[in-house]
Amino acid sequence: MTARPFRFGLEMVGSGFDRAGWRDLAREVEASGFSTLLLPDHAYDFLAPVPAMVAAADATTTLRVGTSVLANEFRHPAVLARDLATVAALTDGRLEVGIGAGWHAGEFDQMGIAFPPPGRRVERLAEAVAVLRGLLGGEEFSYSGRHYSISKLVNYPRLSHGAPPILVGGGGRRVLECAARQADIVGLNTNLANGVRARGTAVMNSATAAATAQKLSWVREAAGDRFPELEICTRVYRARVGPRHQDIAPTLADQVGMSAQDLASSPHFLVGEVAEVVDDLQRMRAEFGISYVVVTSEALKSMAPVVTKLAGC
Repeated sequence: MTARPFRFGLEMVGSGFDRAGWRDLAREVEASGFSTLLLPDHAYDFLAPVPAMVAAADATTTLRVGTSVLANEFRHPAVLARDLATVAALTDGRLEVGIGAGWHAGEFDQMGIAFPPPGRRVERLAEAVAVLRGLLGGEEFSYSGRHYSISKLVNYPRLSHGAPPILVGGGGRRVLECAARQADIVGLNTNLANGVRARGTAVMNSATAAATAQKLSWVREAAGDRFPELEICTRVYRARVGPRHQDIAPTLADQVGMSAQDLASSPHFLVGEVAEVVDDLQRMRAEFGISYVVVTSEALKSMAPVVTKLAGC
């Protein structure tokens, strides 16, 4: 299997942006060589993803915009399909759709939205992706599933640039099998099925290299013949690029509840000087097939030299 060229996404965290600040950030992300500016989908401290994507694309010329990742339970897929088609039309097709089952139990409670058990959420996600694909295809579409029903619906606006790629992200077997069968991009994450991200739990155990190898075996088995077509993406929780990494790594490992050895080999953490991080990413691609690397916005400046060296290579 030929290695895909590297590309990099930047997931924006935090709020407090006005129009000028958001446009300036988008331009900086583009100038730094990142492929995609991504918006999370939470009910707290973040810009709403759909309008923010349009504003970011309007401020740039080549930067793709996307979501990392939409919580399926927040929106009916037929409503979402129209929103996404509108974003695609207003950004000249520079859209990437990341979607997951939703994991943060607390915000579901705050909004009064039902939080089904993991298996039910993944079932609904799989049907939602099928609905999105059908509606974004531009033809009249009908669907009859356990959770969603669509009758002779034509989605507008029509997409002159083709349907956007779909990323399905997660860390459990069921959601990764869904991604393998239905997505264009498989997003590797930690397992957040219990609705929390906590130190020293099974969440961090699912971030190790061994756990990643297991996830990819599920993906390969479920994808079958389409596995070579899939782009493999990792969500990097912490990127610490620069000097004094020998001091930072043990502290960071303790903070997240991992051994230093497991953290060093995990595809969800990048710690070291620029050359070391470049080597680590090349190792991850060779070992796991990971070519799409998403970091958080706090790493924009420190990751820029890495992006310069590897993007497109």
